[in-house]
Amino acid sequence: MSGDALQTASSSSVSGYSSRPTREDAEENDPTSTSLIAKPRRTLGSSMSKVGSGFRSIVTKTVPDRFLSPADIANEIRRVRKHHETTIFQRHREGSDGSPDADKETLKALCMRLLICCERSDLFGFRNVALYEFTMLGINDPHVRILFQQCVIEVNRTREHDDALFPEPPQFSDQHALWSDLLGGRVFEAADEKELNKYSALLKVSLSMGPGSSLKFRSTGYLGFAYLSHALLMDVKDRKLKFLMGLWEHLLKVLATDARHGGWEVLDASIRNILSSEKRMYDFLRPSHFVGDLAVYLIWNADKIPTLYRIFFSPLQVQYTPENKDQDQLNISYPPMEHWSIPVIVAYAVTVTYSLVSSPQSKEVRSLEDLRRYARRAQTGTTLADSVLCDEKWMTFYTVLHYAISCYHSNHGISLAEGIPRPVRDSLCILASWCAELRNQESNRALVHLISQLINVNRYFKEALVEDYDSTLPLILFRLPSKENREGCLQKYTCITLFENVPYLRRYRINGKYFITSRLQRWPPMSTKRLRYSSSGLYTVLVGR
Repeated sequence: MSGDALQTASSSSVSGYSSRPTREDAEENDPTSTSLIAKPRRTLGSSMSKVGSGFRSIVTKTVPDRFLSPADIANEIRRVRKHHETTIFQRHREGSDGSPDADKETLKALCMRLLICCERSDLFGFRNVALYEFTMLGINDPHVRILFQQCVIEVNRTREHDDALFPEPPQFSDQHALWSDLLGGRVFEAADEKELNKYSALLKVSLSMGPGSSLKFRSTGYLGFAYLSHALLMDVKDRKLKFLMGLWEHLLKVLATDARHGGWEVLDASIRNILSSEKRMYDFLRPSHFVGDLAVYLIWNADKIPTLYRIFFSPLQVQYTPENKDQDQLNISYPPMEHWSIPVIVAYAVTVTYSLVSSPQSKEVRSLEDLRRYARRAQTGTTLADSVLCDEKWMTFYTVLHYAISCYHSNHGISLAEGIPRPVRDSLCILASWCAELRNQESNRALVHLISQLINVNRYFKEALVEDYDSTLPLILFRLPSKENREGCLQKYTCITLFENVPYLRRYRINGKYFITSRLQRWPPMSTKRLRYSSSGLYTVLVGR
């Protein structure tokens, strides 16, 4: 086995994701697996299972290496180390002194057998699987990692040829030690904030290490990525949570600098771990993160991050049902994250598409139609093609809704000189045509209802439609039926919040924008020549309806 091969195993687990781990492997590395939780005493049924495990152990010890897969050997190591009874955090708290003396020889023999598998030819992908197991066991159990290094040293001593196995480079041993301190909780024992910042800086270096530091084809920062994905399962608050979020922010910056980085699968696992640990997803990934080159790389690597797409880029679910004879009910929900508001959901999709079409990295995608063509060329049914980003109706709807929220609910206003931006005007006309075509179809009643809410938001929207769609405007701008219950729908996100319960507010036009008077708002950042017309004297930028 070459030195580069072992270096690959000890410093980067990226090759492991190309293999096919067994169910037991998945349980060990899946954050939602019950194997991460200490289990109670076994029942009769589990005792029979233990007998079966014992039989497998005998088979593993007696069957020649050529008949065993690396996964079989790795699972036996996990069984001897009782991974099914402990968590990764317990194993890192124990460090390298976690096994009874009776098990050490057995473990060492198993580690040597797995190491030998790493030297096999790549028949049936054995070598890749062995390297994957080699790396995963080293991350999940510091005691096993030490045994692996002892085995490497022993093999090198007995070698007669030059193709020797080398132990992992010192910088990678340091990485393992640093991350083990984090998972074992020893990092947070330092009460000194300066010491904690020092730890953070060292771990960020681990996340940032590039190909020039070690491997030719893989980033060694992947090792730090794998450790951090486990760390995100930790139940932490206050300064500990702030510490983790600092590492997470750095991870996102690293991903945004390299499209070929091998950490996208680990990013997806990290998102699953954030959800499993019941942390606030919005704290870790906000719409402002989905900008620049990272937005482009999210598109290019869509099939590697299905969890991210399911959480952030699923379509809204709309249900329009008769509630009773006097009133109909319209319900809008977002099953992946039921507590998120509509503006947040819309902001994620619109931000990533705006960043995509404006990025110099994405030369072939300059519009939403280009994105849909790109997804179709990639392969029908891929993660990207099935997302809301490639759904023409929803993205057209999101474009208008996001603009309405910005103008009214967020108080950004509309310039009278510039009017509505062209993409929004085009989207309005498309929605209007759909509304006219679908309004008489019962199956599309919910969609028509949402579109009609948007079109009736403001007279400026109506004026934009008059210019391009005058002939059918009366059919489109119909009033919503009075019997419909629209509580919790779009109105509360597209209204001017300062007008609620404040009837005495007045509107003024200043330098091409509308203002309203309010004693609680600051002066507008523009010429104030016409402010003498105000009775209250203080203003906020806002568009009147």
